[in-house]
Amino acid sequence: MKRQPLFLPVIGVCAAMALVYIGRLAFASSPLYAAALGDGTLLRVGGCIKLMALVVAAAFAFRSIRLLGAGNPARLPWQLLAGGLAAFSVGQATLLYFQLMHGATPFPSVADVAFVIAYPLLIAGVIAFIVAYARSGFPMGGTVLTFVILSVAVMAAAWPLLRPIVNGSDALLAKTLNIVYPALDLVLLVPVVVLLRITSRFRGGAVWHIWLALLAGFVFTALGDILFAYFSTLGFSRLDPAVHAMYLVAYGGLAAGAMVQRRLLAA
Repeated sequence: MKRQPLFLPVIGVCAAMALVYIGRLAFASSPLYAAALGDGTLLRVGGCIKLMALVVAAAFAFRSIRLLGAGNPARLPWQLLAGGLAAFSVGQATLLYFQLMHGATPFPSVADVAFVIAYPLLIAGVIAFIVAYARSGFPMGGTVLTFVILSVAVMAAAWPLLRPIVNGSDALLAKTLNIVYPALDLVLLVPVVVLLRITSRFRGGAVWHIWLALLAGFVFTALGDILFAYFSTLGFSRLDPAVHAMYLVAYGGLAAGAMVQRRLLAA
């Protein structure tokens, strides 16, 4: 299978910028580090790289749709995923505007409209993949049980995880979004893990790598959202580099999954 020329550059840039953010967090008191890489510079550069990764993810998802025939059962799921990734891109582009123009990331903002819209599309897309596998006659033994167990586990974890945010003193809209994002992340992770289990029989192959990369992307998105919700509720702005690092790894994973899918279809 021919290697995608953008794969290593996109993943490498995301990983490198994530490490820079971790370094900023680790050496927060270092005047040399702060002088070389100010918070404003990191915010703008990191925002550009996040948008680049999301645009690559959305673009390759749409390119995959073009390679799937009208009757292909994977076409609708990829259309939904591509729509969700495009909505993420719009949200990040909106945030980047504020970061470039004002050197700050407002929250809440109009960008949250696009981010929230993305989740129903992504959730529906992953579920549509599960349905497509089932209708194609793919072995689905244990899928329902896995779905039930994961759903129960998510519901059990949701309240203790979100309770500090619920009890916080944030304004109503900010508090609502800080609850909604992690909750939607948890809902999304359930069908993604189920789908990874279904495709585990292809372990080591391209199909399994696609969903492993997408799962990593969604997991790190959830970690970023949860950390952001806690840090913003508690007022720990000095820990923001950790949040940015999570999102960079997440968006790199989403781009990787979309690129591997496009490469698989092209082959």
